[in-house]
Amino acid sequence: MSRRSNRIRTIGEEILEKLLRRKEVKRASFAGGLRRGKESVSSIDLLVSSDSPKTLISIFPNIANLNQDFPPEETSISEQSNLYNYVLAEGIPLRLNITSDNHFALLLLQVTGSDYFLEALSRRAEQYGIKISAYGLFLDDHLLPCQEEKELFSILGLDFIPPELREGKSAIESAVHKPHQ
Repeated sequence: MSRRSNRIRTIGEEILEKLLRRKEVKRASFAGGLRRGKESVSSIDLLVSSDSPKTLISIFPNIANLNQDFPPEETSISEQSNLYNYVLAEGIPLRLNITSDNHFALLLLQVTGSDYFLEALSRRAEQYGIKISAYGLFLDDHLLPCQEEKELFSILGLDFIPPELREGKSAIESAVHKPHQ
């Protein structure tokens, strides 16, 4: 891992640790390349579940050392999630995605990626008549409850796939439940 990537990970871990100590935060995790353990990363991607997103955003400048020359940009991804783009004082981009706890598992899967992996996972879901969207996992317009990523994989007949292996179709093929012999 490059020196810059190590520095990004270290800063990200410090911010994540501070977030997890906040009462407004139910769950928090790395996302994107940091969560997948990529050798080279250029940004910090975080996913947080909170019932108090406005409070969390108001205190976030006290949690992370933000570059005051770049005001945060907010993007509404869905009714369940908002993405805030920041630049840290060190010049590192930080994406903070805040959602409700009910949508944390599915969104964690989606913001972890990779795009190739998610495409292959969507095709697998379609084989079961399941649709994966930012709003949830649906079977015949019925929301399938999932609190953890492991549940999502299980519904699709898969063993849990660690984030480090989520690069494409081969990870899904190797995770298919094998019948006991």
